[in-house]
Amino acid sequence: MLKSHRRGMASAAAMTVSSPAGAPKLRAFFQELLDADEANQHCIDCGTGIDVEMADGWGQWASVNNGCYLCIQCTGRHRGLGVHHSFCRSLMQDGWKANQCRSMAAGGNRALTVFLQAQGIPASTPIEQKYTSGPSVAYRILLMAKAQEGEAVPSLDTALLAAWEALSSNCFDMGSALHRAHTLEELTSSAETIALAEAEVVKLSKAFAEADKDGSGGLDVGELTVLLQGYMADHGVSRSKKVLEKELAGAMAAGDTDRDGELQFYELARLLYGHGEEDERVLKLPGHLLLPEVRLAAARRAAAP
Repeated sequence: MLKSHRRGMASAAAMTVSSPAGAPKLRAFFQELLDADEANQHCIDCGTGIDVEMADGWGQWASVNNGCYLCIQCTGRHRGLGVHHSFCRSLMQDGWKANQCRSMAAGGNRALTVFLQAQGIPASTPIEQKYTSGPSVAYRILLMAKAQEGEAVPSLDTALLAAWEALSSNCFDMGSALHRAHTLEELTSSAETIALAEAEVVKLSKAFAEADKDGSGGLDVGELTVLLQGYMADHGVSRSKKVLEKELAGAMAAGDTDRDGELQFYELARLLYGHGEEDERVLKLPGHLLLPEVRLAAARRAAAP
């Protein structure tokens, strides 16, 4: 299987110009990828068979930026997500660019399924949830890097963090997200910086557990106020309980992404270490909290099951 996959990548690299719909070399390219791995011969979402020789090619579709194969019914649902989440093409009825072919050769149904399952997203997850999730965005970032000639591939941690930032800002330009992942790679390359950040996150995690008096796994406004008074004092910031509670009304609304009325650990970490003016404005934290990206990455690992 690995040998066949390498063969597919070689074929994609050879396709240096756009291929018109139904071109013999395009048909041969996809047939090679389907033959290379049985998982590619079925729709990744419902299991319907994919066959290059199917009449007129209408049953053969793919999500280019996810590098996976689809049936026509699931393609319709993918198109409803928007091209930033799933850009669909017919294997035979559409023309293909070389970089799109490289995306399919670098991806495949099995690679995407294994990746998402490792991130806690099973194959049975509904399409609308699966392809709009953080791990799915991260996979698209990594796949874009693999499909671009000479492009360095960022680490999983930085791709996940860049994906989370993209979801938070509702900005899904994958080129910008890939650039951001490379920037994060540089920021998190210092072992000393990572160690300091992780030590701070461990301290916050312990304080979080102590503040969670009812053991719910999240903090309400009262519990959060107590925790943050201590946290801010540690960073040389003084805020009265009354003032802090007023500020937290907006912070709870901004940070409670799952709308359960409490802040989970990672939601709190985003408010404390988040990137950008909006996050700084939420809790009005001091500017000396450096390298929020590193702390966020450490917090994400601490919050992982």
